[in-house]
Order: sequence, then structure tokens, then C-alpha cells
Amino acid sequence: MNIFDIKEDLRECTRHLSQYLNKERHFWRYSCFENIEDRIEWAYDYIITNNDIETAFSLAKLDRSLWYRMQSDPDLRTGEDRMLKSVSVKLYKIHNWYLKTVYKLPYEAIENNEYYIHPETGEVMNSKTQEVLQAHKDITLPDELCTDKAQKAFAKAIEKGLMEHDGNGYKWIATNSLYGYFVDKLSDKIELKTSNNRIQWNLFKGIVTNHGSIVDTARQAVNDYKNKGLNPPEGDYIVNEILKDL
Repeated sequence: MNIFDIKEDLRECTRHLSQYLNKERHFWRYSCFENIEDRIEWAYDYIITNNDIETAFSLAKLDRSLWYRMQSDPDLRTGEDRMLKSVSVKLYKIHNWYLKTVYKLPYEAIENNEYYIHPETGEVMNSKTQEVLQAHKDITLPDELCTDKAQKAFAKAIEKGLMEHDGNGYKWIATNSLYGYFVDKLSDKIELKTSNNRIQWNLFKGIVTNHGSIVDTARQAVNDYKNKGLNPPEGDYIVNEILKDL
């Protein structure tokens, strides 16, 4: 099976959706979608196996296009069109794989539909602000902070208002001092510190986009409560709550 045949099938399907007349429903649906579910599933397997970014991009754009068409026609949202819904679900898998692979977006941001690929321009858009996502190509996510525990900590920090998604990383939006406390305690929790108990600050540079502008204050805050007997920064209880169940 040729991958280009699959892409052409899907382009044809989305074109037909805009011209779809209810009286032609059964004939059109069968002729256009015959075996298409299996073909898209094959395409997904092909993309994953071959890491085919270009093909994934072509199909990922169709995900939003098909979704728009389904929302604009109430009849397409009935049980009669199980096949269309199945096609949409399979395209959504390809769409999400592309966002994760190319833009390195966190899993929870993708699953919460915080970003999508515009069906015409191909740009990755923020669903809430409609701003175009500019990927931070200079950021490489460190493996040590891509673990389930670390990602869970970042997700909880977002829920608590300490961080926000920023391209393929995170931006710290609470106080700089509290950032130091978060890095220190998270490093303890997921065993990131060196053999002489030092924090590996550079690891966080690879995932926190504003790390460079706040790290000096963060370091000083850690030194203050560890070596000078000062209290931890305000908000320390929030960090403790985030990390207690990891």
C-alpha cells in the first residue's frame, strides 16, 4: 500500500465533506470511506515505525479539518456516522504524535488540547490565545526530567500556578526564590543530585525556558535556608504538597 494513496484518500474525504448533501449520505460515505479506517491505522503504524515527520504533518493537518466539518454538520455527529468518528480518532493520534515528536510538547498539554495544528497554514496554535507556537529549538529536554515523576511534578506545578507551558518546555511564573526551593526538593525526590549532594542546575536549564534569568536568585535562596538558617521562601508548602505523592 502506497502512503501517498492514503493521503490522497483523506484529502478527497475532506473535500467531499464541504459539498456533502444529506440525500447522498449512504452512497458518498461508502464510496469515499471504504477501508479508510484500516488505511489510516496503517498510516499511523508506518509513521511511528519510520519516524516519517513529513507524512505525519500532512495527515495531522487533516485532523482539525475533519473535526471542523463534523462540528459544522449536526448530522455527522449522530451514531449513524461511527465510521467518521473512528477516522477522526485515528487522525487525532497522528496529530498528537506530531506535536509530541516535533515540538516536544508535554503529554498533558497535548491531551488537554492546549495546542492544535491549523489545517490550512500548518502552524501550531495555542487553543486559548490563538497565538502561533514558536518552538524553542535551542532547548533539548534532558532525559532525567522526562520521567513520569518529573512530568507529574511539572503538571502539578502548573495546576498550582507556579509554572506554565512555554513551547516545548515550561516557564516558571512564581517567585525566583521558590523556583530554587522547587528545584532543590524535586532533585531530592527523584534522586537527581550528585554524589556530593549538589543540585544539577544545568539539567533544569534544558526544560525551564526562563531558567537563565532566575537561577542566580534561586541559588541564593537555597543557600540562605540551607546554610544561613533562614526560613524557606514563601510558598514552600505548595511545593511540598506537589511533591509528597510522587
